[in-house]
Amino acid sequence: MKERQFFWDWGYLCVIFFSLIQNGASQRDILQLIMLPVNWCREYVIWFEQLDYMGYPSGEVTFERIVSMVAIMAGIVGCVILVWGGIEQYRKIWDDIYKMVLISSISFSAVLGNMVREYLSLNLIFLIFLINMGAIFLRMYLSKKKNKFIL
Repeated sequence: MKERQFFWDWGYLCVIFFSLIQNGASQRDILQLIMLPVNWCREYVIWFEQLDYMGYPSGEVTFERIVSMVAIMAGIVGCVILVWGGIEQYRKIWDDIYKMVLISSISFSAVLGNMVREYLSLNLIFLIFLINMGAIFLRMYLSKKKNKFIL
């Protein structure tokens, strides 16, 4: 019985994944998610290579480049730590309800993605993230309310 449910769960996830890939709005959003950092990095490299910057001495410009590089690296490390911590917290509360919310939010985005993009200029990946975070905060709020009434 478990093997059959495992098979159907993965089959359902594959259907959702392929319909999400087929959706034009999702394709644009995934491409935008990839190309935005790539374009930013290209602009940064061009800026980084310009040492004759608005008449400033080259020592100040070099210092500015080094500080910006250190700040960007610190930001990347900070983001990785935050994402890792978020994933660890999500694993602690992971259950069947969160699985259903995740699957339904991805299904919603796959089926109604083009219609949502017509009315809202919102990235669908961000929409999936918002729906899942809303479910987490709603469950936290309801569990606090439940504990408040029990005590």
